[in-house]
Amino acid sequence: MPVGVRRPATTPGEVGDPHIPGTTPFGGRAPTLLAVSDVRAGWWRWRPSPFALDLALALFLVALTLGGSIGESYPSNDADRVINGHPVPHPSVASYGLVVVAALVLAWRRRWPVETYLISLICVLGAYG
Repeated sequence: MPVGVRRPATTPGEVGDPHIPGTTPFGGRAPTLLAVSDVRAGWWRWRPSPFALDLALALFLVALTLGGSIGESYPSNDADRVINGHPVPHPSVASYGLVVVAALVLAWRRRWPVETYLISLICVLGAYG
């Protein structure tokens, strides 16, 4: 230790150390958010893999886009019909397949991001183009 530097009255780790969370300079215990870090640690142990999260997102998007595509293909309001009262033409099953592939391919967005978005774009343009 350099000359003229005094050692602290308490050693690190003792109650009352101002540099340790949960203690006060007067030796008492103070409320802390240490329990939050325990919850966060539990979340990291429980959290599924990134691919599982991406797959869940992709399946959600499949349900959302396929439901929207089917809903738009069969309009029930007269205002949703084309000019002269002719109904909107129904798309083929292949178009619905392209919508499903466009959403499902997003499960691999972390591994191959550019290829994933290109495949999705091509499928959407093929379905609606």
